[in-house]
Amino acid sequence: MLRHRLLIFCVFSVLVSCYSAEDIFLDPGIPHLETPHDKIATVRTKWHNGKHIETTFLDSQDRALEIFRFGRTNIKELNQYEGANNTLTVKYYHSDSSPTGYVQIDSVRRKFDSTGQMVARLLSGGSNNGGGFSFDPKYRKKQSFTYTETGDTIVKTVIKKSAIPDTTFSSRKEFWEKDNQGHLVYHYKLYVYKGQDGSKDTINHFAQRYAYDSGGKLAMSWFDHMHLGQFYRPEGPDTIWYKYDGQNRLVEEVHRYTTDMSNKSELSAEGLTKFNKESRDRDRKRFLEGDEYSPNNDKTDTVNYKYEVFRPDKHLPLKIPTNL
Repeated sequence: MLRHRLLIFCVFSVLVSCYSAEDIFLDPGIPHLETPHDKIATVRTKWHNGKHIETTFLDSQDRALEIFRFGRTNIKELNQYEGANNTLTVKYYHSDSSPTGYVQIDSVRRKFDSTGQMVARLLSGGSNNGGGFSFDPKYRKKQSFTYTETGDTIVKTVIKKSAIPDTTFSSRKEFWEKDNQGHLVYHYKLYVYKGQDGSKDTINHFAQRYAYDSGGKLAMSWFDHMHLGQFYRPEGPDTIWYKYDGQNRLVEEVHRYTTDMSNKSELSAEGLTKFNKESRDRDRKRFLEGDEYSPNNDKTDTVNYKYEVFRPDKHLPLKIPTNL
């Protein structure tokens, strides 16, 4: 997403230079661990229904320095900090359908005011195809943030910059609310994609809430509302419960998905072409009843987190899961 051309080229060059002969990722275009070893305190692995899906390298403040996500799309996320602020995130993506060496790269640079509030983000996107960067001007955005007098609600405005004439545009409304302790308690997002012909398509529309225990740890999150869209893809689990160990580290999440439509909105079939209506009906049936390819949306998943003190001789080179 975000980055200046020179910045990203330099970041990529630095990361690639840290390769070792034994440090082979699922695709060579995604850099491996490049954070100095003395900056890493903990290795956290994430397990979804017993399958290892993610490895994170944390610093002594439990901040994520580098995250590797494994699956049909492999992702590396690199984070950089200035003081307490996460000022830069660079993400590398390679899917199983991408040619060897092809990596999509997004970056986000954040700006903060003197109180530590984020006031702007610059996002840009490009790709590397085995030797050089190319940047797509359509994926360059600036996001500005304003705050209420109490600081509880964040309002985001998106400005799109493009080198090609606009044939479509979007409107986005998004805000977050915090309680008196500064905890996030509500997140709302509405993103509507509009065409010059007047057509509209709701891409995202959800309202999510969060609750905390007496110690201030996140205990539960749930959706008041989510828009399923034409393909009946939920924003996430209806409800998530969180569990912690004696060191206040997150160790388990229980994700509950349902086919209960009381907190969900569906796309109307009115105005759809015959093909799109038939496609919508198939996806609706799959969501509610399941089909020969996948079960319905009524399920419970468990996510577990395991922690170890970082040891280079044990944790490097990066262990690629074999149980995907």
